[in-house]
Amino acid sequence: MSKRVAYIGIGAMGFSMAGHLASNGYNVSVFDVDGSRVDAWTSEYEGHGRTSAADAAAGAEWVFSSVSTEHQVLASTTGEDGAFQSMAPNGIYVDHTTTSAVLARDRANAAGENNLVYLDAPVAGSPAEAARDGTLLIMAGGEKQAFDKVLPALNCYGKEIQHLGPAGAGQLGKMVSQIAIAGIVESLAEALHFAQLSGLDGKQIVDLMVQGPATSWWMTHRAEPMLEDRHDVGGPVRNMLKDYAMCLDEAERIGAHLPVVELVHRFCDEIAAQGDSERDFTGLIKYLKDTAASG
Repeated sequence: MSKRVAYIGIGAMGFSMAGHLASNGYNVSVFDVDGSRVDAWTSEYEGHGRTSAADAAAGAEWVFSSVSTEHQVLASTTGEDGAFQSMAPNGIYVDHTTTSAVLARDRANAAGENNLVYLDAPVAGSPAEAARDGTLLIMAGGEKQAFDKVLPALNCYGKEIQHLGPAGAGQLGKMVSQIAIAGIVESLAEALHFAQLSGLDGKQIVDLMVQGPATSWWMTHRAEPMLEDRHDVGGPVRNMLKDYAMCLDEAERIGAHLPVVELVHRFCDEIAAQGDSERDFTGLIKYLKDTAASG
């Protein structure tokens, strides 16, 4: 296998994802706005470091991307040095960035105008675990035929991969995931906060709870670091703040009522205002402790 592909954005998630492609025989060119990441990636994996998205994507049939903001999505696709101008005709651009469904549809239209196909394919899973281990959950929207073509590549770093519908469907699926997480993590933070203040042994109560109906993936994998005030395992609060703002915008557009998401979004906003936006999402327990301590 020697298919030429590119990966744009090799930060916390993309670094490992691009690495899985290289390790599975793809001829990978990478670009990141932070050149030190490119140097680090090419020192660890076999591939090519490039100085722009257009350079990385030159002649590539498939381009994958994991950037941070919607502005970066625009720049990396149709910006002055964007990938759309240099990809191979009929190429497929797979965007793993979490964005609005509105932007995903806009990028799909822009790709079509450039004789390309755009798939919105956000992921769920942490950089330190799922991305590293190649066990990400991937939700895709866009042309099914294009999805089927790139599926072998997605299998390099995805464990559960589903095509959910037309352009924007992948982003809507990611919103469902984030909405479900909001209540789970907030209630877990509240439960552990309550347990600690009531004098219970936090580890003992968690070991008991995971055996019953209160258990969850979050309790199994995140309760221990939450009890130990370690909040550096998953994605940062700033990402959740962005994601929940998009969920609320989409909810308003379709007429959905999301009171729990509204609450958690407000908490995340207050955490960011306190300068703790780089803590991972389990930092909600610290927010509860700080709020309780301040009266």
